[in-house]
Amino acid sequence: ESSWIGHLPPSRAACASLARERYIDLGLSLAAAAMSVVSNTKLRPDGLPEMTEEEQAKEVSNTQKMVFGLMTGPRVICSGIAWLVYTFGRRGLYDVNIAVIITMQRGWLYFAVGIFSMMVAWLNSWPMVLKARLMSNNVSNLRSNMALLRPIGAQASEPFVIMEEGGPVGEYNRANRSLFNFNEWALGTVLNVVFAGTVFPFPTMVLVVGIAASRVWHQRTYAQGYGKHAPAFFTFVICNTTLEMLVWLVAWKALSFRAE
Repeated sequence: ESSWIGHLPPSRAACASLARERYIDLGLSLAAAAMSVVSNTKLRPDGLPEMTEEEQAKEVSNTQKMVFGLMTGPRVICSGIAWLVYTFGRRGLYDVNIAVIITMQRGWLYFAVGIFSMMVAWLNSWPMVLKARLMSNNVSNLRSNMALLRPIGAQASEPFVIMEEGGPVGEYNRANRSLFNFNEWALGTVLNVVFAGTVFPFPTMVLVVGIAASRVWHQRTYAQGYGKHAPAFFTFVICNTTLEMLVWLVAWKALSFRAE
């Protein structure tokens, strides 16, 4: 109980405690109702959306296709961008820098960075397939939750515990979720920046500016509500994957080199 309730006479304390419980129950009910209206989805007693086996299978199938698209589509597009950078940029400088890497026999190191970057992308994408079994793409802010928690002990049967999504608290939670998303991708990005930047300094700077702008944009729009951040995330993916493709380009040039 709150400290102010403890100072009330017993009868008033009981009334205040009951009112407080009813207020909390009402708030939870309104939150659940709001989520149901926004997502147009019925909720189970544990708070997750009701989904038939057919709906789950459809969501999983669609998400698998989306993950495949995220892993392949940007790399196809960005490999073209990387080749244009190499072909129409300061190619003389780039070839000199690549020659140094060949001399130092660092081609396999660039190959390793490319593999690591792809691993980071996969680890950030595959959990969406598991998420699709629990919630559809129509449940709005519920998808911001990285984990679904449940009390233990006497409250073990209570609904799942999720992040507050309403008002300033919801905006704060989603802003920090955007920060976590940045952290999830950051190590791969940093490696790509360092290794691509060794050969392509100016293009790397331009791409990092794009990454910085897209991450700020991502956080501001994610705070407003789930889904609004999608264009910012796509911009980040293109900039980040272009860096990765520059790394792969160096690896290919270095490993395919044959001395005359």
